[in-house]
Parts: sequence; structure tokens; C-alpha cells
Amino acid sequence: MRSTSRFKLYVVLLSVVIGMVACQSTAPNNQTTPKSTIDNPFTVDPEENIDLQALADVVVLYDDIPGAVLRSQQLRVPQQYLSPKGLTTLAATTEDAAKVYAQMVMNLVGGIRDVNPVMKPVSQYQAGDAQNSKHTIYIGSTFDNVVPAALIQDIAAGAHVTWVNYNIWQMGTVLSNLGISYNGIQTANSSAESSAATTYNTIDYRGYNFKKDTSAGMEMVLVGASGAAEVITYAKNASGGQTPYVIKSGNFWYVADLPTTYLTETDRYLVFADLLPQMVGVATTCSPKAVIRLEDISPFVNSVELGRVVDTLTALNVPFGVATFPYFVDEPGGTSLTFANNPDTLNVLKNAQAGLGEIFQHGSFHMYQGLLNPSGISGLDWEFWNINTNMPLTGFTADQAVARIQAGKAELEAQGLLPVGWVTPHYAAPVDFLPRFKDVYFRQYERRFIASGDILTGQFMPYPVRDIYNRTLLIPENTNFIGPNNSLANIYEKAKANRVLNCPWLGMFVHPYIFDPAYTQPGATSIAQLQQFIADVRALGYEFVRPSTVDLNPIDTTPTPTFDGKVTGFRLTNGSTGADLGALSNGASFNLSALPATLNIVAETSGAVESVTLNLNGTAQTDNTAPYSLSAALTKVVGSFSLSATPYALDNAGGTAGTPVAISFTIVDDTPPPAFDGKVTSFSLVNAATNTIVGTLSNNATIDFSQLGTDKISIIANVSGAVESVKFVLNGSDFKTENLPPYSLLGDDNGVYGVWQPAEGNYSLEAKPYAKDDAAGDLGQALSISFKVTKGSATQLCSKNSSQRQYVKFINDTKNYVKLYWIDYNCNAKYYGSIRPGASFTSYSYVSHVWRLADYNSGATLKTVQLDGSSATSVVYVSTSGTTPTPQPDQSFTSQLVVQYTKGCMDAWSTYPFQWTCNTWDGQKFDFKPVSGKSGVYTITSRSTGQCMDIESASTSSGAKLMRYSCHGNTNQQFELKTVGSNYQLMAVHSNKCIAVTSSWGGAGFVQTTCNSTDSKQVFQLPGK
Repeated sequence: MRSTSRFKLYVVLLSVVIGMVACQSTAPNNQTTPKSTIDNPFTVDPEENIDLQALADVVVLYDDIPGAVLRSQQLRVPQQYLSPKGLTTLAATTEDAAKVYAQMVMNLVGGIRDVNPVMKPVSQYQAGDAQNSKHTIYIGSTFDNVVPAALIQDIAAGAHVTWVNYNIWQMGTVLSNLGISYNGIQTANSSAESSAATTYNTIDYRGYNFKKDTSAGMEMVLVGASGAAEVITYAKNASGGQTPYVIKSGNFWYVADLPTTYLTETDRYLVFADLLPQMVGVATTCSPKAVIRLEDISPFVNSVELGRVVDTLTALNVPFGVATFPYFVDEPGGTSLTFANNPDTLNVLKNAQAGLGEIFQHGSFHMYQGLLNPSGISGLDWEFWNINTNMPLTGFTADQAVARIQAGKAELEAQGLLPVGWVTPHYAAPVDFLPRFKDVYFRQYERRFIASGDILTGQFMPYPVRDIYNRTLLIPENTNFIGPNNSLANIYEKAKANRVLNCPWLGMFVHPYIFDPAYTQPGATSIAQLQQFIADVRALGYEFVRPSTVDLNPIDTTPTPTFDGKVTGFRLTNGSTGADLGALSNGASFNLSALPATLNIVAETSGAVESVTLNLNGTAQTDNTAPYSLSAALTKVVGSFSLSATPYALDNAGGTAGTPVAISFTIVDDTPPPAFDGKVTSFSLVNAATNTIVGTLSNNATIDFSQLGTDKISIIANVSGAVESVKFVLNGSDFKTENLPPYSLLGDDNGVYGVWQPAEGNYSLEAKPYAKDDAAGDLGQALSISFKVTKGSATQLCSKNSSQRQYVKFINDTKNYVKLYWIDYNCNAKYYGSIRPGASFTSYSYVSHVWRLADYNSGATLKTVQLDGSSATSVVYVSTSGTTPTPQPDQSFTSQLVVQYTKGCMDAWSTYPFQWTCNTWDGQKFDFKPVSGKSGVYTITSRSTGQCMDIESASTSSGAKLMRYSCHGNTNQQFELKTVGSNYQLMAVHSNKCIAVTSSWGGAGFVQTTCNSTDSKQVFQLPGK
């Protein structure tokens, strides 16, 4: 019982599905009740008697054009997706979306002391409203939503306003008067390669490159800054370009995209959150802090497992929370436990509580009785949410939920465990329940659901906040848990990202079973690794604190001293030795030959400078230690350079900024060019039908078309040295000049060679290399050869048109890759793919079609076959021995189906299989059984249900869904495995269409579509085959 349930628990945690469940009954309690936790000062809300009217309002304005509809997208939940990639909608209006964004910003504002976030539609803005609040934040989430002229006029009058994303173009001359220009909007380019190079996907903030996810939503509002406008941070692309991301001008701030979409835990969302207190006009003072909790502790947990982690953290003097639920229920297994049934684990918890541990109630049952949600087992299941429907539990009210929490709390207290806070199971409950949860616990350690209309999304907090749900105090959990997709190294990287913020926080949680030496599943972690991680995090400056001591970041009331830091000049240094090469002044010019191999630049300063940001040709780097220099030496290069340096009062470009100093300089090359050393070294013969190099074409060679398998050839001149062009002279006459390598007789187009079809006879060929294009400049060492062309005696086979279908299976029994070609009706070889050593490939074809197998490297023909229709499937072997091995029957096997496009796995948990994070649950395991008489054809059965994969309604149309159904053996439940390199396509036998995932999102379904071996959405890894 124990090992089975523990395994199931691990599987759900791996897939990190976030959902919820609630129970309608509680276990009996006959224990003596200890002193209530209400007597513990850590359980009394410091804001219990707060007067919200005494707080300063921060108004968040949202777009509210009615009627616009967002496209439907799949539901995503916060723990699995950190915070979802964009909106998760059913049929949501843009106003619903705008309200979700506004609520997320309000939560972040809730991390600032002495302010009260208020949300209003922008259409209701009245003149003077911004002057009557501490700060106003306008979220421009709807393109061309009309912004009231009164708001723009108030900005012009000096109101304290932050403008986010769209519609800044409506500000007109008010914007230009602030020193900001609107230059358009960058969207996705039509070329994927161009898009990757030019899309602004990194925000350089205080020396750390925060990410902007560009898998969708690639927009960036392009703005410029001059005069009074100060660029706080830039967005950058892979080509080295940059554009202002956050700009400040007087009391006005502008953010150039919507940072509450497409966010991850090292995202530019953190930059926005960090700057928010400054925008509101509040200075915070913080030291880096970290919190950690142990997860899913119940009466079912092994005391040795739990004690191992408790003892480790205690020995390291690391305070920790313990997310605990008092009742364990396994309804399918007929098991029900309380801590009275597991006194050893209870004693570990009490000892932890007496030391550095703090109990957090993590539900009462962590499941909902009477509902497989999805398993009926505590820890796996949802307690306040129906994960089967992704909706609230039918008939379950907030009052019942609160009563359920209170009963669980009473049981914990009866066992001597005094909870100081709450963690919602899987972080999931209806949003109208969340304010009521504060009736029991004001302190909660989790992330949050955010909703409006049909939109449901999630948010993590980078620092403590008082949230929008009755000002609940949220302890930040901003790095997720240790698991297969989130190792300690990943969490450490997230700690580094947060470390550059004004108030760094690290919040995480761990499951004790992953530290068991006997545990070998993905995500297994050793105690030594945990100890090293704690040391590494502390080396970054973090202090681990008790979760109960977490509160909003304090306000810095220290008067800001006048910053006297200046950049006084620049010096050029040797990048390898650091030796000084002299002053670097504006307009300076250097000769390349007089410089060392690598260079660096130092900014000289005066005053109380703590860091300097140097920007060389648009690339900014911040140095915290004098002498302030570029982080990496430069390889000397000819060109013009622009350089600026800005001094700061604090590390990582923090605090007050001094005046930037900018110069320009050039590096020139007066060195005479070296003597031209270009020469033609050899010739290569190319099979232009297959675009493969056959081998070296030597002097007095014979080109035999019958051996080559084609009369379509080309010849490459191989060169060395600084060759820029090659002239070919054929039979004494100028034939062709090529300016780009490979230098071939009739040129090439990305590896597709121009075809030369010479007549039989003798030929002479000379290739002349030149130092410049078009056979100009110095002439290098040429090479001449003679050769003979003959057709030989072999008869060339060509495919003939036929309507009679025949399957063909190719088996590579050699030790090398082989290439497969189809010979078309004009006798041209068309490359079809490659077959790895020992592998096979099956394709449908037609009677009288011709196929050729050739050596992968030389292109030499290994075997040519013309299908004759003598069998349903023709089997073609190539082997090193020259003999035909005995065919081996297809074997049954069990495997996952890993989508090459996303590396996610097909999951048959529901009727319609979907893509999900790979785990070891039987829902992701499939039995492949060969179909008798059909080579390479299998039925695919779900291990978890015993049902077969089936094309719905036996449809032959593209887009028909893959489902699981009772096995009947018809052809819509038969799938041919078509090899694609070392991977496979699944082709439905009845339709000859291939199975493909519909999108990259977790939860995306599978459909059949036209087979395309280059489409990674329909290519699967089968690790069990």
C-alpha cells in the first residue's frame, strides 16, 4: 500500500498539475486539544484593525472597450506554468483580459507598504483623478482603446502616472514634450530566422539578462528617449540591437510591453515588479531573504524520510515551513489514517516545531471524498477544485470550505501541531473562496489564481504582498519545487536573477521523498546536493528566515544623500595583461597593428561610485568593482565605436545615477595586405541528381555514367587560401566564373548543384583562383586535369506511372547510414531520406516505381529495385555481406510517445489523449502489438485503461481526433510506424494520415493530418522500442 501510493504521489508532482478538491466529511477526532494557535502572536494579523481609508490610493486603470473577443485558448494553471503563458480563456472579452492584468498589477502594488490598490475602468477617468491619488497606473492591453484626453492632460500637468504598453501614440505632443518618441510596434517577422535575430527578447537590468518569451506575443512598442527622458533599462535582441524598455521623464514612467503576459520565473515581469515601488514613489530597503518549506506531509509520510530533511535543515540552521494535512485517505485502497496512526512521523513534526520548523496547514484531506479527483488518494488529489472539469466543485460553498479548513486545523492542534499559516492544495480554489480562507489564516505561502469572466490564469509574487483577496499576506513562492524539470541548478539561476533586484526574495518547496537514497526516479536529489545548494544561495547573500516572520518589504526612511559620483574619463588597456595603453578620448583613432590582440576599456571615476554601466555600440554591461571595465576583453576589430558610461550610487546600477559621459573612437587598419596565397588543391565529382559528392576527380580519370547512376554531374574546385573567385576553363575556353564557395562548374543554390550533362568524349579542365570577385585581382596557383566521359553499358531504370499501390520496406543491415532515393518518371533521383544502421523504413509506393539505396558518404549505388507487385509489401535489404538476412517478425513493446516538437508526452488520462509533462504514470505508457500480416503495423493500447488508440468515428478527414476506445481491431485502430531518422511517425492505416499534436501547450490534443516527415509535431520518440 505504502509504496504504491507514494509512487502515485510522485507522478502527480512530476506533472505538477494544479487543481483542487474539497471534502464533505471529516474524520473523527478523539484527541485532547492543546492550547489554541490564536494565542501565538505569529497567528495574529498585524493588519487586523487597519484603516484602509488612511492608506494612499494607487489607482490601476484598465481598458474597457465592450464587445471585442479574444481568440479561445487552452486553460493553464499557475503551479504547472509558473504563471501562464498569456491568457487562458474559454471565450473571453478584452475587458476580462484587461481586468486580469489589472488584478495582477494590484497584487504587485500590494507589496508596497501604506498604499491601497484600486482598480477602475479607464473610460471613467475624470480630470484631476491622478492628482488625487498617490500614483496612477494605466494598463494599455487593448490596441487603440480610447484613452480619455483628461488623463493625457493631467500627465502633461505633471501627474504621477505609469503607462504600460499600448496606446501611447494617443499622447501626441505631450509625449514628445516629455522627451519620448513613438516609433511603431515590432511584431513577429515572416522569416523565422529574421525574427529570432531581431526580436527583442532580453531585458538587460542591473547586469542580468531577464527573458521575454517570444514563442508567441513578440510585440514590443518601439520608443526613443531624449532630453529629459531617462532610459532605465533596454530590451535587446540577438543581433545586438536595443530599444528602450522602461523610460522615466519627470513624474511619468513608460513600460514598452505588457509584462504580465508570457511570463516565467526569470522574466522581465521581475524588472517591472522591482521598479513598481520607485514608480509609486516609495523607497524600500531590504536584505536578500529566502524561505523554504517541506511539502505534502501527512500521516502517510515515512518518518525516516521526513526526519532526514528536517535534521539536515536543522544542522544547517535553516528555518523551514512544513505543509501538513492531518487526514490521509486512499478511497480505492480502503485506507484512512491520522497522525495517531503514525506516532513516529508525528514526533518528527513536533520536534521540528520545537526547533526551526513551522507548521502550515496544507488542506485537511488534500482530496475530496467520493470523487476520483483524479485518483481518490490524498496528496495526489485536489481538495477545493474539480480537476476533471477544471471548474469549481458542484454544490461546494465557501462556507463549507472554511468549515473544512477549521476542522482540519482543530485536528492538527489536537495532535499538538500548531499551524501558523495556510497552503492551498495545488494552489487551486475558486477565487471567491480565497478571501474567506483569510477567516482562518491571514498568512498564506503560495501563488494565486486570478480570474475575470471566463478567464482563469495564475500569478507568482516575487516579494511578499497583501493580495487583492481581502489583503491576505502572501509569502512568495517564486522558484517552484525541485523536480525533473526544475533542478537545484535551475532554482539557483532563479536566485541569481532575483538577487539583482532591490528586494531579493527566494521562495521554494521540496518533497522529502526525493532525498531518499533508494529513490531513483527523475528529480532524485541527494542530501549533499541540498547542502551545497544552501551554501551557494547563502554565498549570494541570501538569509533563510522563518516563514512566519515574512512581511512586506520595509520602507527606507533614510534621507537620500547627494550623489557626487562622476565618470571623469576612459582608458584603453591590454585585455590580457591589464597594462595601461593610454587615455581614450573623444574622436581618438588607433591603428590596428599597434594594438595588442585583445583590448579592454576602463571608466575612471570620482566620488562615491559603487557601480558603472558601460555601453559599447549598444551593448550595456555593469561592473560593481573599480577599476570599472567591460566584463570581457574585446578582440580588436576595425570599425567605429560609440561608448558611454553611467555612474551609480549602489551596486548593479542601483540608487542614484550620475551624468552619463559619451565618446566615440575608431580603429583603422593601415597594414599592407599579405601576398595572395590562393590555390586550387583538387577537384571533386558531384552527382547532381542527388547533390552528393561522389569523390575526388583526379587527372586522367574516367566518369562512367552507368557506374554513377546518372548523367547529371558537376565538378567542384577545392581551394585553400584567401580565394574570392574561381574561373573554369573547359577544353581551352572560358566556361564559368564562380564568386562563392563551393566553387562548382555551374554554381549551386544552397547545395543544389547546377547540372552539367556532357557528351561522351575527352575533356580538359583548368580552374584559376583569384583574390577578388569576378576573376579580378591577383591570380593564384591554378590546377589542370584531363578526364574521359563514357555512358557505359548499364541500362538506367525509371519509374512508370501506375495506380496499383504496393508497400515497400527498406532494411539497412550495413554499419553505415544509407540514403534512399525515388527515381522519378524522368529518371531523376529524388532524395527521400536516410536510414540509420540496423534500422528499417516502410513507405507506400506503386507497382513499377523504382527506388535506389546509396552510400551516405560517397553516393555510390548500393541497390536499385523496381517494384513488381508480387507481394503486398516488398522487402529490400542492403547488407555488408551481400546476402539477404532472414526477415524478423515485428515484436511487441511498451513505450512512451514523446513528441519531438515539444519533448512532452502523450497522456491517455482522459478520453482524448493530450500532451503533458513526461512522467512515469501508466497513463503515459502504451503497449504496441504487431498486426498479423502487416509489417510495421501495430495496435496501440493505453496501459492505464486497456483501451486502444482510435481515430474518432473512423474518419479519414484531416483534423479527426485521436481518442481511446474499446479495442475492436478495425483499421482505424491500426497504426504503421514510419521511420524518421531514429524517430517515428504514426500513420493511421485506414486513412494514410499521420498523428500530430495540435500545439505546443500542455493539454494540447492529437489529430490526424497529412503525413509530413519534416513536421516535428507529427514525429515521436519511442524510447521503449
